[in-house]
Amino acid sequence: MGLSCQVLHVFEVDSASVESALHQVLSRHGCSLSASEPVDASTRDRQANSSSPPAYIVGPSLGRWTPVIDLHAQPWPGELCTELSRACSSLVLAIMVHDDSVMYYNLDEKGMSIDGYSSNPQYFEKERISESVAASQHHTPERFEPVLPPGKVVADLLAILNAGWWQAHDQGRLDADGMVTEEDMNACPYAVESDRMISLGAFLELGGPTAEYPFAHWRESREIDGSRYRFLQYRSRRGLLDRLLRRHA
Repeated sequence: MGLSCQVLHVFEVDSASVESALHQVLSRHGCSLSASEPVDASTRDRQANSSSPPAYIVGPSLGRWTPVIDLHAQPWPGELCTELSRACSSLVLAIMVHDDSVMYYNLDEKGMSIDGYSSNPQYFEKERISESVAASQHHTPERFEPVLPPGKVVADLLAILNAGWWQAHDQGRLDADGMVTEEDMNACPYAVESDRMISLGAFLELGGPTAEYPFAHWRESREIDGSRYRFLQYRSRRGLLDRLLRRHA
């Protein structure tokens, strides 16, 4: 199994406000906060492997973005992205990597989806997808233009996103099953999709203007100062009520 991870980034909203918005969103999903504690070397492994979703690690603002590490993808990060963008009245980018084989992102603003991306729309499909389906899943990175760091241009962002499947698709080089040929696969600069995630994060300066992007491999990263991050654990209020009812039955 390759790496799987999901991280959300909130634009120009401080970490305390992001935490408050996260509480609002999870409350609407029937969950309440059960633990809030700093992250440190002695607790990071336990927190990272928390067996009770939902659970998150919220970091400090890094440049213009505040990170939210989603430990369990429950609720689904795309849904959380939409709801958190509404609660924060801001832009939220959710980046997800599955088994280091495909990368997705959702870009939402104030509760509205404004862009989405899959590095390989064919990945979970048994038959070749139609051109109309491919067109419906095509990304529009121009949506990022208002928040690009100084000196960055959409054309360079597009190069990061299109490398691999999309480039082969646009140039008519996919095989009969809609997959990238071995030649094109070897030519892609991203051997695994976490590499693409790191490249995207560095380009958008999601880890700050002078730092690399540490969140694809955040469990092992030495660039993350855990003392500036908080672990938030939630529990289902319905589950607690059910336990109380069983206790008194």
